[in-house]
Amino acid sequence: MTFPDTVPAGGFGSGISGFRNTGTVIANTVIVFGTGGALLFYNGTPALGNLFLAISPNGGTDTFGNVYLPGIDCGISNTIVHIYNKASNIGVIDFPTQINIESAISELSGATSGLSGHRFIQLACFGPGLSNALVPGHDDFVHTTWNSANEDGTSSANLDFNYHETTAAGGALNEYAYMDASGFNITAGSAVGVQPGTGTVVTPAVADPWHNLTLANGWAAAGSVGVRYRKGVENEVKFDVVVSSAAATSNQVGTMPAGYRPSGTRYFALGSNDNVAGGATAGNAGPFFQVTPAGLVQIAPLHAFSAAGTWVGNGCIPLD
Repeated sequence: MTFPDTVPAGGFGSGISGFRNTGTVIANTVIVFGTGGALLFYNGTPALGNLFLAISPNGGTDTFGNVYLPGIDCGISNTIVHIYNKASNIGVIDFPTQINIESAISELSGATSGLSGHRFIQLACFGPGLSNALVPGHDDFVHTTWNSANEDGTSSANLDFNYHETTAAGGALNEYAYMDASGFNITAGSAVGVQPGTGTVVTPAVADPWHNLTLANGWAAAGSVGVRYRKGVENEVKFDVVVSSAAATSNQVGTMPAGYRPSGTRYFALGSNDNVAGGATAGNAGPFFQVTPAGLVQIAPLHAFSAAGTWVGNGCIPLD
């Protein structure tokens, strides 16, 4: 059968241009063409609000006022999409690009996994991969799995982040991070704290770099370090300290900016090339680095800077 671009004004079946069949249509090939070509499926008698599936290259509005988008538009009338393979109990959607360097195709799949008594439901999202034959050494790809709890209650719902090695590296599957009831866990990799003032919708999170503290009261960097600091992932601030007290006039080294100040005074020990580090003077107190809630950065006790020396240390302080 051949049909025009639109249903005639009289509606379905009103003349030779229309078509109505309340039974089953069986055909080897159905061809829909024209600038407004579309396949429209209704739940019951065609009317406004009961169009549930439209297949169209351009999208449009049917004669009843139902608007549909280009491509395959599902769920127009409170319906959902089910893609299911009854033979394997797996639902799969593939996203091939049809280019010759593609090997692993992007895919969404849902299935039941695990042995009887320990089963769980899984949604997997596989990223694309290149062809090792055409792009040697670059056929690695990633995937995530979204898992329900086990039916025996031995695990909580969880999310895995996986990396598949290149064929040349052995092709092994590596789980680098996962999230479950225990929190977010990194099994291999690194994490950097968020720079204060970022991490909002207006200003997305930025990894905090090393900052150089502005030194005061005669304190000077020994070499290229001075006092460096950065935010850590556990609400702490990390410090790298190499300073000289040769010209120091106070034990205050500088002041930390807002966002890097602790709720209470925090400390970590320092070393020195002067005998003060061994507690040889003023009450046998060795030197330490301290930061107050007001942001004052000090090398204490008061005698610590009295002799010229280089003060060194690496440490971190909690902010809470």
